[in-house]
Amino acid sequence: MKSFNLKDDLNLLFKDVFSLIGEDCFKIDRLIFVKKSARSDAFNSSFSLLTSSYINMDEKDLENLLWFVPGAWYKKNKYSESIIDPKNRFEFFREDRLSAPLMMLFLPNLNLSLTIARGNIDASSVQRDFRRRVLIDGRIKVGSFGATYFNNRVLLGWWYPAIEGMWRYTDSPSNAFLLDLHPLSESFSQKYTLLIRLRSHESFINAIRDTWRFFYKYYNPKYVNGVNLNEVERCLINFLYNQCRDFGDDIIGIPLYVCSRTGYVWNRNLEVGHTGRQLLSAYYLIRFGFDKNRVDMLEKGEKIIDFWVKKSGFNLSHVSYNPDTRCWYDDNIYPGGGSSPPNKVFLRKEVEAHLAVLLAIQEEVKNSREKPEWEAWVRSFGDWLIENQNPDGSFYRQYYIDGTPSWCEKGNTYEVIPFLIELYRSTNERKYLESAIKAGEFHWNFYGKEFEFFGATLENPNVYDKEAGSHSLEAYLSLYEVSGDEKWLKAAETAALFAETWIYIWNVPMPIDDPKVEWDSSKTTVGTGLIAVDHSNVDMYQSFNAYEYFRLYQITNDPHYLDIARILLNNTKQMIDLDGKLNLAEPGFQQEGWCFSVDRKLKRGYGVSVWLPWVPVSHLHGIFKIKDSYGTTDFDLVMTFPKRIIHGIIGNIINTSLFIKSYKPIINISIPHKIKKIFLDCPPFSEVFLQRKTTSVSRVQDNGSVIPFTNKGKVLYFRVLKGTKHIIEIT
Repeated sequence: MKSFNLKDDLNLLFKDVFSLIGEDCFKIDRLIFVKKSARSDAFNSSFSLLTSSYINMDEKDLENLLWFVPGAWYKKNKYSESIIDPKNRFEFFREDRLSAPLMMLFLPNLNLSLTIARGNIDASSVQRDFRRRVLIDGRIKVGSFGATYFNNRVLLGWWYPAIEGMWRYTDSPSNAFLLDLHPLSESFSQKYTLLIRLRSHESFINAIRDTWRFFYKYYNPKYVNGVNLNEVERCLINFLYNQCRDFGDDIIGIPLYVCSRTGYVWNRNLEVGHTGRQLLSAYYLIRFGFDKNRVDMLEKGEKIIDFWVKKSGFNLSHVSYNPDTRCWYDDNIYPGGGSSPPNKVFLRKEVEAHLAVLLAIQEEVKNSREKPEWEAWVRSFGDWLIENQNPDGSFYRQYYIDGTPSWCEKGNTYEVIPFLIELYRSTNERKYLESAIKAGEFHWNFYGKEFEFFGATLENPNVYDKEAGSHSLEAYLSLYEVSGDEKWLKAAETAALFAETWIYIWNVPMPIDDPKVEWDSSKTTVGTGLIAVDHSNVDMYQSFNAYEYFRLYQITNDPHYLDIARILLNNTKQMIDLDGKLNLAEPGFQQEGWCFSVDRKLKRGYGVSVWLPWVPVSHLHGIFKIKDSYGTTDFDLVMTFPKRIIHGIIGNIINTSLFIKSYKPIINISIPHKIKKIFLDCPPFSEVFLQRKTTSVSRVQDNGSVIPFTNKGKVLYFRVLKGTKHIIEIT
């Protein structure tokens, strides 16, 4: 331990212990002890690394440096409203605003990464740690990562307790430093552990993957066991039903903003997609209405869709409606009456609306009901996409309602792909598949392979955000499933990597002295996800994507994806008020989001008390994508099931049922003798061959959407007429 006599009345003891973790990671355990002090001053400490002068970097080299600060800084933050520029000043990030407490620098000219991370995390804080330029408190244990350039060298390091600045958030002044300090009082001590890792890589993306996986393993995040997903389903669908309002004139819908604490409706407007999710909510009302024989629930779901199909228009449809003024306001700057016609619509909302109705059509067909008006509405948008796809395969972010582009950014092209593929599966018309592949080629070549995912969260600027990664994952994975082309699997894994770096993989403790904190301190923050680079709010949006990560696990046998799938399926349900114990207005409510750092408007543990319809459907959709493929959400059980490979598609046997999802038009199924029921999800006009090895299939009974069956010895042949989802009972 080294002693420093700084003044006659001040003596500090320093002790740094270095050790090795594996082959390329150093651990530093630091202790600073105030042995003598007669002062009322305050202090912080730092550990920093400076690149060697032997690494010759000129101005261009500095400009080409790439960064990874999870949830805050990607590459050069090209797609960001905030100004991050280590060239001219220091940049600091509090560790509690990061999904993992680390900062990585990548030097492209050397293919080297240098990472500094925190070990043995204790990021405790206090109630006063909010909007104070300077705060002195020995209980604060939050640190910061920082970086700057000078003399063509790079310095990065760790400061303790936290500093944040210079450009903290989009609307922060450029000199807005927040500074936490510890008291320079006798016998006070600082203790912290840091990890330093230096590695060579083939590329920046490989550097992120390797760094993220290494520290994921080190922090070892856990999924929450014992979540009752059946109760989640029951609670949320009943809650959605209860939130439906009748606005008269056959207008049924779910208000956009409801206060989760009082139940008061703050905004009665109706939106088809994004945060409003009218039509995906309607799909689940229809689905549960059929499944539970709830005619009232079924009727509400159908009435919601009927309104939008009949009133919103074909091709590009209106996306936002004010039921009080009876006006479409869509995505104009000033809602309430189309104040600047023609109205603007985001492509994302159009896609989500029409995909939801397509799913509802499949549910109706499965129950022997026809919805030709709905089909025409969905097809009109699909055909509009074909006609308006740019020659390079792209689409624009936003259009006027008449189809004229209004925001010519192309980085959102990924949005259309799952819809086009599902429309291809429902119609067997290859033009939709070809359009989807063309869109995928464009997005991957210009954005995806460059690790550029941005622009999905429409209420934020066109910046890097989590949902862009999630939607790109869905798009690329659907292209892989329908084509079997390995390049789409690589693309899906790249998007999955980007998306998971927004997930908190460590537990942020709540303020130790704040009894009013809104986040339940008994719950882990693992599984929440940061939203966009320009703020520190988190939500549970990636509840949508448990299926995609589990599917990647099945395809690649990489257990890391199984870990992520478990976390997204279970941890995201923690803050749903299932039993009234979270003090929200009624069971089923969940706040839209929270903050675990010091944001522009929120402090740690506090959230946005608003509820929006996307919140429950994210949970329901995540659950049922898994159930539709495997018949259960129990991953451990799924992994024990015998499997049949049907043209590369895995069919899972559960008791006496076989679950098959096929993108191929010819399906050969060898059925074990015990199978009594087949859940078949396939394109229309598919040719299906059922065969048992020992006995013939004597008769098959389904819901009427297939042609009469033909026995050919031990093979039963039939052709699917329409729809995609069928229940085949074998007798």
